[in-house]
Amino acid sequence: MGTVVATDIVTEVAFDSSRLSGAHHFNPAMIETDGRVLFAYRASLEWACGLYLCELDRNFQIKLGTDHRLRELIRDVAALEDPRFFTCRGRLYLSFAAVRFGDREARVVQCVGAMDRNAWNLEWACAVDYRDARSWEKNWVYFAGVCKELWATYSVEGACHRVMAIEIDGESVKATMAHESPYEFQWPWGEPRGGTNPVLVDGLYYTFFHSSLDRKGIGLVYHAGCYAFEPEPPFRLAAMSPAPLLAGDVVVETCGAKKAVVFPCGAALMDRVWTISSGYNDTRCKLYRMDHDRLVRSLSWRSTRCAVSVPGVVEDGEHPQPTQASVPLCIGTAISGGSPHVRPGTRGRILRLPTSRHRGAGAGERT
Repeated sequence: MGTVVATDIVTEVAFDSSRLSGAHHFNPAMIETDGRVLFAYRASLEWACGLYLCELDRNFQIKLGTDHRLRELIRDVAALEDPRFFTCRGRLYLSFAAVRFGDREARVVQCVGAMDRNAWNLEWACAVDYRDARSWEKNWVYFAGVCKELWATYSVEGACHRVMAIEIDGESVKATMAHESPYEFQWPWGEPRGGTNPVLVDGLYYTFFHSSLDRKGIGLVYHAGCYAFEPEPPFRLAAMSPAPLLAGDVVVETCGAKKAVVFPCGAALMDRVWTISSGYNDTRCKLYRMDHDRLVRSLSWRSTRCAVSVPGVVEDGEHPQPTQASVPLCIGTAISGGSPHVRPGTRGRILRLPTSRHRGAGAGERT
């Protein structure tokens, strides 16, 4: 069995992960850069987790001889986790989380490193300087703005999109909270968290996120969806999945907890088709594919005017939003891809998109 593909717009890609390192390899990042597809992932070793990198061919299969361990440049850490790629001003970077064990509790710090494009390894890396950092900082997703400035989505929890300004000075990185924009989209499958590297498409950034709900008697069940946000500050959300695109199915016990995990960390868009890299149950890497235009038509769109026009979105009729009590259990089930696109709010208008194709215009959590 594998992750439930919870809508008919998503297909799983056959992917042979046996060539990857480690007893378990999971939560992979992916990016297309310089005509190459890079794939970084978290591998469990005898005592901890390390980061590895390989190259994929144009069929998204592992190229022989390219898999290698990344240099560990962060000192005094027990594990390195959950890599994500991003680019800014022509440079390729990798963000990741570093676990440090103290006298009383573990701490997770956010780190950034610059990639050496010749050796495909880390040239330097450092912990991000964030004055208001909590003891558990994960799931930041970085993106270069339209003017080449660097930002990171800190979180989308609490129905608010929080974005940080990121400054890279030599081999040091500083983060400052910069923008907060509330949104009304409902996602009753747990708090949305980052996420894949946002990709700018037709004037909007698209990113795929994860969430989790503790199901009594079952365990922690993960789901994944997509949201799009505007390219200019304050980076307001323009659209969000009305229902999961992916959901965990088989519950396993990992790190002392029962979980059914799906954890997207990377996204590449080629010929208007997304390939998403995701972790599965803290044991494997998986790839999924979906057509961008079908994804756009599946999203719920903000009914107030966006900074970027989305061709074909019209308002029509009314429809109630789901309540927490009515949230379907996606584990081991499938969700129809033909549900109406519901405007956020207790009651709202359906935002219908045409059926014909068109060429229109995540943090701080213990998961």
